[in-house]
Amino acid sequence: MSRFRLKDRIKRSLLQLAITAIVLFGASVYATAQCGLPGTPPCGNVRNPPRRPPASPPPRVHLPSRPKSAGSQSSQVQQSSGAVARSNGRSAAPRFNAAGIVQVERGELEAAIALFTKAIEADSDFVVAYWYRGDARKQRNDYDGAIEDFKKVVEIDPTYGNAYASLGYAYTTIGELDAAAAAYSKALDVGSDSTVLDLQNRGNVYRGSSNPSAAIDDYSRAIQLGPQNFKAYTLRGLAYADLKDFQKALADYDKALELNPNYLEAKKGREAALAAQADYTAKISKYSAQISGDPNNATAYFDRGNVYRENLEYDRAVTDFTEAITRSPQNPYAYLNRGIAFHAKRDYASALADFAKAIEQNPQAPDPYYRRGAVYFDQGNLDLAISDFSSAVQISQRYADAFFKRGMAYFQKGNFEAAASDITKCTELWPKDPKVYRQLALIHDAMGQKDQAAIDRRKALEIYMGNQ
Repeated sequence: MSRFRLKDRIKRSLLQLAITAIVLFGASVYATAQCGLPGTPPCGNVRNPPRRPPASPPPRVHLPSRPKSAGSQSSQVQQSSGAVARSNGRSAAPRFNAAGIVQVERGELEAAIALFTKAIEADSDFVVAYWYRGDARKQRNDYDGAIEDFKKVVEIDPTYGNAYASLGYAYTTIGELDAAAAAYSKALDVGSDSTVLDLQNRGNVYRGSSNPSAAIDDYSRAIQLGPQNFKAYTLRGLAYADLKDFQKALADYDKALELNPNYLEAKKGREAALAAQADYTAKISKYSAQISGDPNNATAYFDRGNVYRENLEYDRAVTDFTEAITRSPQNPYAYLNRGIAFHAKRDYASALADFAKAIEQNPQAPDPYYRRGAVYFDQGNLDLAISDFSSAVQISQRYADAFFKRGMAYFQKGNFEAAASDITKCTELWPKDPKVYRQLALIHDAMGQKDQAAIDRRKALEIYMGNQ
């Protein structure tokens, strides 16, 4: 039988034996950063569970009745002996798994995990048990364990998109966004039961990774597949707002509210976009009026340049900072901010020149060193980056950004001791930022300190969940 026909047969069997599945909604990177586990195909008969797992466990499972004893006591003993023999083999796996599902239903997750583990011990390729154990571990906030189990599912069945989507969910929950994006991408490559949700979830991950343009692409694809999806319009509106494109953001919020007039997130997003647009317009009007009244007003050009920079209009920002420098060439902050705009435009040579000028004019300011170091870091010039970050922390010993970036540079150079020292310093300066502990875990992993890395990850998860 061909692989395609086998999968089709399994799918028809699942549909015939369906029990209504649930969709699990999880924490987000931002308020709207998670829409839930993609795909919820039904669960098969628990006596003979499918070899490929459903997308999520059913809310209620009815186990088949236990077979009644029949015949003489001798026959009962023979049946009992046969049952014991089978329990020692692969045939025991479905029964352990079914019993584990019952424990999940009762809320006894530890007992369920123990039973799923017995199912796996009985049959190491019994993919359903890995699936359910992963979900039970996830419910207990054991995301490392859940990820381990979901990885095993895709190892056994590399074409099962729902498992990749669940990996994406788990990685997102603990804030490991690069891994989450990769998992959702794999789900989209091989196909899952809910492509639209996979696209939305990956878009959410991209937003959380400060990549709103990629997020917009995913939300747009989701809208193409589901034109009535008001949530996708709202999410795309949020991404446009991240890019300060308030007109497109408002258009998406309006469409979402047309489809669902009571959708609160769209209303809130619309109000925020209108307020931000009004603030932007007011500030630009204010500084433009000052410039009209006094064309030599360097401060007004500087202030308007900052508004443009904050709204990601880097070309306009560069123009205004240049006007400010022309009128006030001894202003180191104009060079600094123009350098930041050049860096955002990836004009590294111009950015380095401006930061050097800012350092020349104000050598005791830490920011120009840090900013120049960030350019060197992006260029891969790690030694120069470390030198500038070191200058920044010598001037300001609580400059957390500089410690973190220097730690990253040391990590890339393979100097793990120095990297650990800098990132540990960041845990003092940024005690409520989970990314610091996640980075520290990577460093300890590289140092072979697996137990400490596990402690770091648990701390990162604790902070991340507490921030939601």
